[in-house]
Formats: sequence, C-alpha cells, structure tokens
Amino acid sequence: FYLYTGLYLKMYVPLFITSFNRPEFVKPSLESLFNSNLPEWVKLFWTDDGSDEETTSIIKEYEAREWTCGTEFTLAEHVGMRVCKLGQIRNWFNKQKTCAEFFLVSDSDMVYAKNWVQALNHIYYKLPNMGLLSGFNTETNNHATKKEVTGLRLKLSIGGANFLMDTKLYLRRPFPIIERETHEWDYRMCELAHSEKLLVCTTNPSIVNHIGRTGVYARTDYYDTAKDFIGIEADSLKELNIGHN
Repeated sequence: FYLYTGLYLKMYVPLFITSFNRPEFVKPSLESLFNSNLPEWVKLFWTDDGSDEETTSIIKEYEAREWTCGTEFTLAEHVGMRVCKLGQIRNWFNKQKTCAEFFLVSDSDMVYAKNWVQALNHIYYKLPNMGLLSGFNTETNNHATKKEVTGLRLKLSIGGANFLMDTKLYLRRPFPIIERETHEWDYRMCELAHSEKLLVCTTNPSIVNHIGRTGVYARTDYYDTAKDFIGIEADSLKELNIGHN
C-alpha cells in the first residue's frame, strides 16, 4: 500500500526486527521504539522466534498499543535466530512485486533516539551512493572507522544489529536463510556494498544503541555499544543538524 508523506506518494518502508527470549532487553527496546516517533510510511514487522511466555507477553502488550506506523507482530515457531531474522526479510521480498528504495533492520536489544528513522531517511536521499547506513556505531569486532566526515563515519563494516540497506543492493545478493550459510552474513553484505562502490556508514553521533549483554551470539568478554549515543530522549534530527520536514 501507499502512504502520503505530505510531499509525494511513497510505499511503506519495512522495518524488520526479530526476538528470542531476553525479556529484560525486549521490553526497553520496544518501549524506546514505540516512543521514537516512527513515521507513518514505515511498517514494523516484529517476528518472535518461539520465545518463552514472559517475552511473548511483553510483545503482545506492545502489539495492542496504537503505534504511529503500521505494525505486524508474529509469534513464530523456533527455527534459530539467524534463520528467523534473515528469513523474514527474504520471505517478505519474495512476496513483493514492488518495493521501497530501502528497508530497515534492527535487533530486539536496541534502543532509539527520537526520529532516528527520519534521520536515516534524510541521509540516504542526500547521498545517492549510500549502500548501508546504521544509526549505531561501534569500533569493536572489526567495525573500524575509515574516515569521519560531518554527521557520518565511513566504515569497513557495520554489523547486523541496526541498518538501512539499499533495496537494489540487497536484491543483487539476498540474505541466506540456511543456517550453515548464514555465518558472517553481515560482513558479506558490507563487502558487497564496497564492491559496488557504495558507502557503508554510521551516523556521527550514534542515534541507536545496543543494550543486550547476553544472547545467542553474545561475546563473554565484551559487548558492542555506542559510546557516543545521544540518548533516547534526544532528537536525532536536531543532533545531526537535519531540519524537520
């Protein structure tokens, strides 16, 4: 379907999030997302990978709320987090005849500043060679910054915790959905963008942060976090000097 943004007709942009247990992170993540002023042209697809009752009860609570955007919450059978996360994206694209120019992916243990989606949207259309853009910056786990420019960090890789991806770039190499093929899928998407001479960036400062200290793929010696996160009450557009439309 189409939504009118005040300037032009635009297809909804899907935002894909997958959860599995960890209610202590899912609840603050959902609360932050709910309060982040998601635009009406976004549709949230939240898929749960067979979580426990404590987690699914939280999801049901937020499913019942009135969001500023479209939503679709699904409680699925457990198939494994990587397969569930990448599978919901690939399955959605398989059903579409036409798609928006980009889509959004985030994890269920992220928190968000206000208007984070609007900020990513603005940057994407300002820079036509944008391949991958994240609101979350970390320098750990080989996600080194190559160069800093106003409002952006040019990255070697950004990881899969939070990102905007150009649809045409994705369609050149859709995400794998077989478990044995999903290892380092996020690094491979960054390699693809670089090979296409497209930008791989994070915002500067970070407008999304990671709060999950435990999880299926969590490290025991550290966890990725954005040291420059502006906070959940801050306005991403203001902090990045982007005017409100």
